[in-house]
Amino acid sequence: MKEGRAVFHIPSGSEPYETELPLFAMQIDNEKNTRVPCVVIQIENCSEGTAVGVRYLDGGNGVGMANEFEFYSGIPEELSL
Repeated sequence: MKEGRAVFHIPSGSEPYETELPLFAMQIDNEKNTRVPCVVIQIENCSEGTAVGVRYLDGGNGVGMANEFEFYSGIPEELSL
């Protein structure tokens, strides 16, 4: 985290999720009915599930569980020009 390559640390332990990074994603908030574009830089399996660390396109970092995201191997169509 100090070197900027991770967004979160799980003190109880975790294992990297096997996938190619970075990934484009949409963070979904069903309660607010929002879809926030982001870039996934960290995915780890832990006892609570699969945690995801992202960088938002307008700046800042975020963390959520995998079921809060839609993942894309390329730029999502809704973001393409």
